[in-house]
Amino acid sequence: FVKFLGPYYMLVITKRKQIGAICGHTVYAIAKSEMIALPHSTVESNMTYSKYEN
Repeated sequence: FVKFLGPYYMLVITKRKQIGAICGHTVYAIAKSEMIALPHSTVESNMTYSKYEN
């Protein structure tokens, strides 16, 4: 989550591309992403629930 001067934003990776491999593990780069604005009440509500998950 990212907060600029206004509401919070969620950065969602929607497309990837394979660019190589390291020790047999595939390495990807971000090809496409979206930023979704989140209303303040939704963010506060989700943050409250995440405190109790761990």
